[in-house]
Amino acid sequence: MIAFDTIVIVGALEGASVDFCYPCGVCRQVMAEFCDSDFRVIMVDENDQTHVCRLDELLPYRFGPNDLKQKES
Repeated sequence: MIAFDTIVIVGALEGASVDFCYPCGVCRQVMAEFCDSDFRVIMVDENDQTHVCRLDELLPYRFGPNDLKQKES
């Protein structure tokens, strides 16, 4: 199995001026289910500037695989 540690997100309509392109809610949930909390998310703006954060910063109260494990009593 291949494990990823980073994703780079770039996007805009042609000719549109954009700030950083953040992942949508569905994308954030998929990352929450398959990536560790320290997974890096890099957003890029129209001037090729980058903003880097960890998944737990982007989605602090995420529902992930650990929430599905049965807790010991």
